[in-house]
Amino acid sequence: MKQAVELDTLIIGGIWHVCVKFDFSRQLYPIAKSLRMQYDYRFKYWRVPESRFSKQKVIKEFSAAATVVAADLSDVAAIVPTATEKIKLDINLNNEAKHHLDRYKGILANRRYSDSTRKTYISLIQKFFSYYSDMDPLDLSMEELGKFNDEYIIANNYSINTQRQLISAIKLFYENTKHHSMEVEALIRPRKSRKIPTILEKAEIQLMIESTANLKHRTIISALYATGMRVSELLNLRMEDIHSDDMYISIRNAKGRKDRNIPLSEQLVKIFRRYYKMYRPVIYMFEGQTGQKYSSSSVNNVVKAAANRVGIIKDVSCHTIRHSYATHLLDKGVNLRYIQELLGHSSPKTTEIYTYVRPDHITRVQSPLDDFDDIVFDKKAKYSLRKPRYKHQSPGWQRKSYYKKP
Repeated sequence: MKQAVELDTLIIGGIWHVCVKFDFSRQLYPIAKSLRMQYDYRFKYWRVPESRFSKQKVIKEFSAAATVVAADLSDVAAIVPTATEKIKLDINLNNEAKHHLDRYKGILANRRYSDSTRKTYISLIQKFFSYYSDMDPLDLSMEELGKFNDEYIIANNYSINTQRQLISAIKLFYENTKHHSMEVEALIRPRKSRKIPTILEKAEIQLMIESTANLKHRTIISALYATGMRVSELLNLRMEDIHSDDMYISIRNAKGRKDRNIPLSEQLVKIFRRYYKMYRPVIYMFEGQTGQKYSSSSVNNVVKAAANRVGIIKDVSCHTIRHSYATHLLDKGVNLRYIQELLGHSSPKTTEIYTYVRPDHITRVQSPLDDFDDIVFDKKAKYSLRKPRYKHQSPGWQRKSYYKKP
């Protein structure tokens, strides 16, 4: 018999949370942790903000190993059977597609695309070719691409960025291929959405650092915030790149194959020296147990675990700390041009997104509602407007004699 799990939604700190309650179980505990739930020791239940994981998602995960008893039982009956899953696409390439894919890999390698870009482009091209496994890739046209976009990309609710990457990958392939049916000039990427980045306050980052007991993990979070580095830049950081005498760090072969120098914080120097005495890294600043580079997934897990530990309900990643670094520099009055150099942005338009996080010119505008005296809600209105005598008259037309006490 499956264990029972009680489920309900509650407002905690002004935010809706999905809450579950169950006796300790080795099966259910990992499910709660995978949903990034926090345990409330006062009321003995697990909770997660509904903005992060919906009630439908929580019910679906727990239903596989337990019997979910919700406050509204109709939710369970209505949600579990209709839960939509992504369309799975098996990679099945014909001989022509395999030949063209091998040639495409060579194009990406010769053009020195980064490992992550190559991996993404190859994966998307493989899926596109597999969707039409009975056709030669040279015979695929705009009609087939549109159908693949509608039935796979959009149906699976992939992001606009994924769709843009798909167009870029296909465009690169057919621009370097002769005698094909694809109209390369008609390939247009969807407009990129402008989202205001999520940032953390200084107090939140300080809590994350101070609550992390592991020295390596604490150093990683401190280095991300002190320098604003990307995860890839942090993982590629070598011992000789840290110049503690001249107080700067050399970032080599960063995004866009660009090098740059960034200032080294005095606090970070102290943390690095303490970290070095304990771990003694040889080549890379952050090495795994076998001496190789730390993985990006491990770094992201370190950041997310620290945020969950101090009760931060925002969706936090390593890039969130980079956004916070840039925003806090802007708060201190650092020129946007310098921030662009520190972050390694090619265009100032990329850096300008941080001006929308805390736009001073907007916050200084006073609402006309603030011109009123304090509005009292616990008293009845003294006067009310009488309706106009004729349809063509507006309520504001009446004279004072038309006002009456209710």
